[in-house]
Amino acid sequence: MADFLCTVPARPGRSFEVELAQLGGEGDDDRTRTELRTVRPGRLAAGLPRPGLHTELIGLLRWSWTVTVAADWPRRRRVLQADIVSRTAMLAAHGWSGLVPTLGARHQWLGDGRLQINHYDLPEHDLSSARTLLFIPAHSNGFGWLGTNPPATPSSTR
Repeated sequence: MADFLCTVPARPGRSFEVELAQLGGEGDDDRTRTELRTVRPGRLAAGLPRPGLHTELIGLLRWSWTVTVAADWPRRRRVLQADIVSRTAMLAAHGWSGLVPTLGARHQWLGDGRLQINHYDLPEHDLSSARTLLFIPAHSNGFGWLGTNPPATPSSTR
């Protein structure tokens, strides 16, 4: 997942439109292409080099939300909130080594402050200077990704 698509929320409880505006204001075509090359090295697909890529991407995210998620959001939100409560209790009872493997098959607590969230061959991120690590629940297939907004707050979806 390209970092610019999993922007760390500035604070909890913001609406989709506010988050999308944040995402829209933080990027441009060049950054979007750079991020895409990071997760898929090599030549960009036809059409991606043209102007307006970032704006088109924001429009695609808005369309995806409107067509596939918005109507079901109240139910999904309750499921995600219940997940947060459950995992917080698990963390309190079993620590990181007990919690992290429950986040997905590819998630591992490696010890010594090291966390593995997927098996992709991507550069490691040194999070030792991070003030906060947010675990953001997501309705997904168990894959995880790390989003960073250096230097403030790395986040990991689940």
